[in-house]
Amino acid sequence: MENATKALLIAAAVLVVIILIAFGMRILNTSSGTQDQADATMNSSKAQAFNQRFESYRGTRVNGTTVRNLITAITQNNVSDPTHAITCGTTIDSIDDSKTYTVTFSYSSGTDASAGYINSVTITANT
Repeated sequence: MENATKALLIAAAVLVVIILIAFGMRILNTSSGTQDQADATMNSSKAQAFNQRFESYRGTRVNGTTVRNLITAITQNNVSDPTHAITCGTTIDSIDDSKTYTVTFSYSSGTDASAGYINSVTITANT
């Protein structure tokens, strides 16, 4: 009878350990999902802060001087932050200060750290 009691106590102890391990794994999985959400939110906030520096140049009637300033800002960004380089097919020399331009942006997509950042600008002269 004594051996049966010891066997039951050992079985109960093993069951408690299994339950504790399962509970710990559940907590770990839940917290890693929360961390992923926090990382995604932080990346989104970083992209918004980055984009905000250029968004003020967006428009359909942007004067030539402002477009030149945008191209300068893009050039400076590409030197200081090559991981978030912005492509621009227009050069500063091709901008006529007496004209107006339409400025639009394209954004990177996907799920990596660069998602949501401006990755290219299109500058079109208005007629």
